[in-house]
Amino acid sequence: MIYRRRRSKPQEPSLVPLADMLTNTVGIMLFILAFSLLSAGGASIHKRLPMEVEPGSGVKPLNFLCVGDRVLPVDPEEMKRFDDVDRKDGVEVENEFFKIRLKIKMWRIRFEYLPKPDVGVPRSKLNDASLPFMQALTTHTPAERFIFFSVRPDAIDTFFKARAVASECGYKCGWLPLSKTGNITFGNGGGISPKPQ
Repeated sequence: MIYRRRRSKPQEPSLVPLADMLTNTVGIMLFILAFSLLSAGGASIHKRLPMEVEPGSGVKPLNFLCVGDRVLPVDPEEMKRFDDVDRKDGVEVENEFFKIRLKIKMWRIRFEYLPKPDVGVPRSKLNDASLPFMQALTTHTPAERFIFFSVRPDAIDTFFKARAVASECGYKCGWLPLSKTGNITFGNGGGISPKPQ
């Protein structure tokens, strides 16, 4: 008996495996995208603005806060006033321009400077030698100090005017933008930074 082999019909290629691979790839990409967006949702990027003074040059900052149309001198030495009070979270001391609140969280100690309303040097009187802004500029020299401004969004014009006055006196300037309600904090990590809002 002779067996004849049946001719098999040519099979048409199926696109199902290709569609499965494409679906899986797109699904994985969407998952990675969703995960990336969710994990970066609260992320912020800290960008340091360029300073006109090299770190380690020995030149120290004179700090000012620009709020609205006012410039307030910020004295980090005011933190020493907490030596005379019971150091508890939320304790406040004050000076002419700020309420200074102590914030303690685990081992971190922060001193938050909250500006008082309607105090400071108005933008129109920044050149007045009897007011604290010009007094600070004339008390020190550009060789020993530079001017560092912390600026709220409503005080950009005030900052530009104050920086121009400081530059006319020969000072180099640096600045840091704050949020609308941002305050200045000093802490045991050193330096000056905006309060996260």
